[in-house]
Amino acid sequence: MIVKLLNSTDLKVALEAGLVCTDNCANIDKYDARNFLSKLIKAGHESVIEHISYSFKIENVSRAVLQELARHRHISLSVKSTRWALKKFANDIPYYYPNYPSGEENIPFENVKSFLKLKELSKELSDTIAKCSVEGIPNDILKYFIQESMCTDLVLSLNARELRHICHVRKSERALKEFQQLCDAIYEQLPEEHKFIYSEYFI
Repeated sequence: MIVKLLNSTDLKVALEAGLVCTDNCANIDKYDARNFLSKLIKAGHESVIEHISYSFKIENVSRAVLQELARHRHISLSVKSTRWALKKFANDIPYYYPNYPSGEENIPFENVKSFLKLKELSKELSDTIAKCSVEGIPNDILKYFIQESMCTDLVLSLNARELRHICHVRKSERALKEFQQLCDAIYEQLPEEHKFIYSEYFI
């Protein structure tokens, strides 16, 4: 996957928003934004960081991740359309295929064999979708056969409070591995002066 930060809000916007609450804006130059916001976050007063927003361009993530990302309500998504654009990229569609879990003892051979068969059938289906698209079968029909392993591109916009929530939920060891990787890639793209807001999830 590829993640690129398109835009971010200066921390001073959130600092000023916080100082408005105590009628202290006249003294803004006496405050350090990082220290001020860190104290608010630690105290659980996260509404102020909603004034910090980001936009990311994200490429080559599976539609499985897209489906889980869409469950987060306080975000904006613009996604490459299979309905309108499938024919443009039908012959060059990347897919995300996870590896079978390794390092576990006593994995039955039949499990691995069945898993490899799934990958084989999935590849056959993806090739057939591309062929049908070129042959003129309408996208409105083909989209019903698209697998969650098909990769897509999107632009994601959200505020810092929601990104903290996403990191809290999706950096868990129980979360989808690809989503964990997406969180890592987003964190790496954040401005250095913003990373303290999320650092507890990336230790």
